[in-house]
Amino acid sequence: MATLQARTLQALQQNQQALLTQWVASLQASGGSRNLKEEDLQHQASSFLGLIVAALDGGNGQSVATE
Repeated sequence: MATLQARTLQALQQNQQALLTQWVASLQASGGSRNLKEEDLQHQASSFLGLIVAALDGGNGQSVATE
């Protein structure tokens, strides 16, 4: 499990900007962002993705599987 978590973390870190760009575009296309300004959506999505990466980097990913 640790190897999978390390590879997932590495993939997220290496592709964070591309993931963010595609995620925001998908939210905009689906109407999931209609009540947010584009800059707010970008900031919130970036912050959330950063928190996921930080949690995995801190070793907190294992607790997600058990809760």
